[in-house]
Amino acid sequence: MADLDQMALQDESPMEPLSNVARTPIFLGLGSNVEREFNLRATVEALASRLVDMRCSSVYECESVGYPGPHYFNMVVSARTDMSLGALNTWLKELELIQGRRAGMRCATITIDIDLLLYGDLVGCFEGMLLPRQAILEHAFVLLPLSTLAPDHLHPQTRTSFTELWQAMKETEKMRRVDLQWQVMMDFTGVVVDSHGC
Repeated sequence: MADLDQMALQDESPMEPLSNVARTPIFLGLGSNVEREFNLRATVEALASRLVDMRCSSVYECESVGYPGPHYFNMVVSARTDMSLGALNTWLKELELIQGRRAGMRCATITIDIDLLLYGDLVGCFEGMLLPRQAILEHAFVLLPLSTLAPDHLHPQTRTSFTELWQAMKETEKMRRVDLQWQVMMDFTGVVVDSHGC
């Protein structure tokens, strides 16, 4: 019996520590023009509940693009996740609903918009999503926070760093960095907040 017990113990492989689970690096774009600070803070705290190694860019205010409406607060979040692309996208849409976004909501008023910008180095159409998100190359309110948060990270399609892409961007929206009291949020989540900006 002792020999059988010993064999059983040898057959049991140790569980892999949670910290060693393979995780995919991701970048998310967040935007809100309704109760902007509240919605950004609440969303970042919700994201921190399931993502690891999370970092936040500074927050930037900019005008609505493509339609009239209140000015937006925009930021970018980087993190790692063990969720599949489909599961991550479903969860992000659930977070938008929790924050009050509804299907058919007027584009001029958005409680929170969570865009998956990058999922690892995927390039192409996956789960109905085009990756990397085209907005990275088109809008300053996405590329500027990306370039300050991860200046040397390479765009998986152009193989150019976010800093180089930002320096090459010719037309940009009017933007200004907004200093918010992120320390309040950090006390709850331990999220690292980027303090750089232009």
